[in-house]
Amino acid sequence: MKTRHSSKIHLVRHHPSSKQIDSLLRVSFWTICQASNAISPLATDKKRSGCKFFGIVAGYVLCLLLCLSITDCGGGGNGSGTMSEPPPPAPTITSVTVSPATAAPIIGTAQQYTATVQGTGSFSSAVTWMVNNIPGGNATVGTISGTGLYAAPGTLPSPSTVTIQAVSTQDNTKSGTATATVSPENVQVAISPSSASVQLGATQKFTVTVTGAINTSYVLTVNGQPTNPSSTFGNIDFSGLYTAPTLLPGANVITVTATSQEDMSKSASATVTILATAGGINLSISPPNSSVVFDGSKTVQFNAAACRP
Repeated sequence: MKTRHSSKIHLVRHHPSSKQIDSLLRVSFWTICQASNAISPLATDKKRSGCKFFGIVAGYVLCLLLCLSITDCGGGGNGSGTMSEPPPPAPTITSVTVSPATAAPIIGTAQQYTATVQGTGSFSSAVTWMVNNIPGGNATVGTISGTGLYAAPGTLPSPSTVTIQAVSTQDNTKSGTATATVSPENVQVAISPSSASVQLGATQKFTVTVTGAINTSYVLTVNGQPTNPSSTFGNIDFSGLYTAPTLLPGANVITVTATSQEDMSKSASATVTILATAGGINLSISPPNSSVVFDGSKTVQFNAAACRP
């Protein structure tokens, strides 16, 4: 009577332990060996070949199931079959700085501030601007835009020094500060050079600076007279370019004055000495070739003029 060996395979849907894996390997090997060698000698070649074939297929199936189980285990991982990288650390803000650290804007003027945010990871550099802890400021202490442009108030705040603050929008515990000392107008006018020597018909450039005022415009005059190309003292244009006259004036030292339009009581002056040209000057007397009888009955008026040749 023929003896037929059979084995039942139970598949479980949990991750196999190392002992279970070892048992599956042993069963696969045993199945192949039994199918090949343990068949009764009385079996026909056809049956022997069929059993052998069945054993080999069963072994391969078991090996395949074993591999799938191991793959499903993910090498002891999370069961997805792939190893996932750990998530990156959360971004953090380390510091916020504001520059310039100090500034002294005049009332009604503007001052630009810049915030520098440092951190780790993909942090946000966005900030919220405040003046004296007021988001965006107000008309009393001054206002500040989203780009850090501070506009000083039209009147002096009390106290006159305000705090400019940039707060991180990602981490409001991180912030940077600066100060703005708002000052009243203190108009100062300067002109350079303060003195110059100019030949007849030549030019001299003057530079005017007005500080401490919202309005920095000014007016230029020569010996107290506004711009006048026909002036005997010479002429100065709006850019500060002085042109000496072609005829030597009676007083060859003239005064150029710059006066602030914000405060007309503030001005600065420079002196100009007008010289003859390098080739000298021509002196003319009129009327020429006059004949006078010196009997005391007549008088003649003579005029002299000096000019460059």
